[in-house]
Amino acid sequence: RALGEPQSYPRKTKKPKLKTRYGAAFVLRRADEVLLSRRPDTGLLGGMMEFSGSDWSEDKAAKSTWLNAAPAKRNWQEAGTITHVFTHFRLELTVYMAELAAGDTVALNGIWAKTDSLEKYALPSVMVKVGKVAGL
Repeated sequence: RALGEPQSYPRKTKKPKLKTRYGAAFVLRRADEVLLSRRPDTGLLGGMMEFSGSDWSEDKAAKSTWLNAAPAKRNWQEAGTITHVFTHFRLELTVYMAELAAGDTVALNGIWAKTDSLEKYALPSVMVKVGKVAGL
């Protein structure tokens, strides 16, 4: 008030630049189903469902490093990249896709979810973006 500029208050503070983390997400299809797994109960997105993925790190890993985190050894094809902003960091995920034959008996951790009913699962918005890149 003493300055005579009441319209300039309150002043917005500059937001700090968000750090970027990188990772990979793997969409494994089998006929009309996709593999989903549950995130740990604690931590970011705790207890929600997700497509399998690598750890998220501040350094962008080589493709071969990410493929080592895939749920199965397959011919993974890159489908695209998504960006998602959390409150304290920006996430960039490279999305990979692969198919399993209907009778394939590979032991995998997770559940098979019908692609036409994914809305029934607790998929966070970042995983919805992954699904869209994968054509789901």
